[in-house]
Amino acid sequence: RDDTSFLWPNFMFKKKEEESNDRQHVFLAVVKEHPNENFKPLSIRRWAEMLAGESDISFTLAGDISKVMRESPFPAFRFETKGCHKSNMGDKQFEFALLRDDNLASFGA
Repeated sequence: RDDTSFLWPNFMFKKKEEESNDRQHVFLAVVKEHPNENFKPLSIRRWAEMLAGESDISFTLAGDISKVMRESPFPAFRFETKGCHKSNMGDKQFEFALLRDDNLASFGA
């Protein structure tokens, strides 16, 4: 059994409003494992395992993160994630930020 099959469509990137502004947008990965539960944090390890596979969920996750980037209002941005270590990647929530980069945008002009 593919143990990621229950996740879709109960997975999403949630914008972290308190840390987002006109210079950066921060997103958290959250998952609802059972229909009656609230969304909860998705660990870096679990997100990476799901993304690294070749199942439908892997392609969907890649498409989801690409969509967030495509829909960014920034003319150019840097993609950044928090660091982790193998000892804490099972506990830390997957999070990423799109940081507006006007200098990078000027290269395409």
